[in-house]
Formats: sequence, structure tokens, C-alpha cells
Amino acid sequence: RKVKLPLIWHVHEIIVKPKAISDFINFLMGRYADKIVTVSQAVASHVKQSPFIKEGQVQVIYNGVDNAIYHPMQSSAVREKFGIPEDALVI
Repeated sequence: RKVKLPLIWHVHEIIVKPKAISDFINFLMGRYADKIVTVSQAVASHVKQSPFIKEGQVQVIYNGVDNAIYHPMQSSAVREKFGIPEDALVI
């Protein structure tokens, strides 16, 4: 606040134990963060339960995934690539 720049707090996980640490982190976020960005609705819901967090302070921005990289292969092509017979059970 002294340098008049917004503080964005990025949260990836839910911390519940030890409770004293969880409460302290939530206090710091609520007091100093202009925005709290979470990676999922579940994390956002948990953060919003804290009495220290103000209304409208939490925003969800999901992790980005490049779908072009993760395209499914035909099972027959995978079996051929690794030399797995068509009748073999794959788990």
C-alpha cells in the first residue's frame, strides 16, 4: 500500500491445518490483498468462508491448458507403438 500498487494474492490450495496458520494467512489476504485469485471454484469457496475475506475480493481464474498438446491417440496406434497385442488386456 505504501507504493500504491495493487496486491494480487494467488491461491492454489486449501490450507486448513494447523488452524492458526490458516487463520493468519486468511487474515493477511483479507487485510492486504486487493484481489485474491484462485485456481478453482472449490478453493474460492473455501477462501470465502473466512471472516477476513471481503465480498468481491475473490476471483477464479482456471489454470490454462493447451488442448492441442493433449489430443487422444487411437488405441490401435498406441498398441502398435508399444508392441501390445490387440487382444491383450490393458489397464
